[in-house]
Amino acid sequence: MRKVVFLLSGFLFLSGKLFSQSFAFSPADTFNTGMPEEEITFFNIISNTTSNSYDIDVIRVQNATALFWGSAFCLDMCYSASKDSARITLLPNEQQDFSVHVFTDVLPDSSTVVFCVKEAANPSNTICQRFYASTKTASVNPLNETQAAVTIY
Repeated sequence: MRKVVFLLSGFLFLSGKLFSQSFAFSPADTFNTGMPEEEITFFNIISNTTSNSYDIDVIRVQNATALFWGSAFCLDMCYSASKDSARITLLPNEQQDFSVHVFTDVLPDSSTVVFCVKEAANPSNTICQRFYASTKTASVNPLNETQAAVTIY
């Protein structure tokens, strides 16, 4: 029994070493809200967690935006809404700012955009992140006249 436990724990340790990620997204899944007709922005960091340089592909794999909404991203530069991918080189232990921009419309709604970051030389080394944007209506609390009346002596 001890041999089985030792072998299993050794396998798990080696598995973690063999299949560990060489980069990280920070933060993990993201949710952000805003008002209609506003741009909702997500700020993130892609980090190379190793002492090697990597070519990294950033790919928008899902763009489920509401009607008349859109999305775009900025990596080493800001790209048009029609651009779905970009490649950058991350030097050892380097960090790269990454932002997703969701453009909303007049009506309240929600959208989901998913980006994957993968190592160009090893596509199995991939991390995907979901960005969920939602707008809400402005709540208006009309005051009735009796509440607004003020008497000053």
